[in-house]
Amino acid sequence: MFEMLKFKKAQLGIIEAKFLFIGLIIGLIAGVLLVVLSAKGVIPLGFLKTMACGAAKK
Repeated sequence: MFEMLKFKKAQLGIIEAKFLFIGLIIGLIAGVLLVVLSAKGVIPLGFLKTMACGAAKK
């Protein structure tokens, strides 16, 4: 019974790690997209700065 609980916890850890990894990848892609768009002038740099400040404050 105890071994089963341990196994479940290990599985949860793996799932959490996967989600963290996916989150990191999505974050990286979003960051690159924002930089590219701001470089092309699609998104104003001021908007990016306010977003960065907002994220830093959290």
